Amino acid sequence: NMELTDLKTMRDINDYCVRKGIPSLAQGMIELPPPEILRKIASEMVMQTDIHTYRSRIGELSYRNAIKQFLGKEFNTTIEADNVLATQGVSSGIVSTLSLVKERGGSTVGLIEPFYTYHIFQIKRLYGDDTPIRYIPLGEPETGFK
Repeated sequence: NMELTDLKTMRDINDYCVRKGIPSLAQGMIELPPPEILRKIASEMVMQTDIHTYRSRIGELSYRNAIKQFLGKEFNTTIEADNVLATQGVSSGIVSTLSLVKERGGSTVGLIEPFYTYHIFQIKRLYGDDTPIRYIPLGEPETGFK
């Protein structure tokens, strides 16, 4: 059993894992460069004239449609693409979503594992330290997507 309460960022988690000899599951592979094919695609994409424009606040429609299709296929659920919020960066998406849920009366939060420990900080910052958090193991069939 490990306590990770002092860790605030993915860098903290990676450093902790390195110190303890634990394989780090930090998203983004902090210590490894991006794959060469990804760097090649990115170098070609940045040369497009429309890539540097401000994007839709709730995400590009083609991306939100892909999320809708994925959720339908993987979780046998039907949602509208207009109900998908896609943001640049995880934190902005989580804070926006948690704020909306709180505004609409939500009082319990579920996190699908694995997750960034920083998300717990964001939840407690918005909802308070006594907020019930349901931890949902990845792959559990009862995820709430119905």
